[in-house]
Amino acid sequence: MPQKRKRSAAEIRRELKIVERELGGLIRIQWTYAKRMLKFGMAAWIFGLCTFFLAIIVLNPGLIWE
Repeated sequence: MPQKRKRSAAEIRRELKIVERELGGLIRIQWTYAKRMLKFGMAAWIFGLCTFFLAIIVLNPGLIWE
């Protein structure tokens, strides 16, 4: 059975800093992605609303102005 090697506190601290740095990068990427998705969602909603009203105006403008 292989023996486990004892790691020093400095090695463990260094590995934890590396993991924290990687997690920080992932969190930044996640927030960037979430912001882009929110912007896209708002743009899609506005486009859909404008398309809906444009279709109503083109097909039957009397629905709005009567």
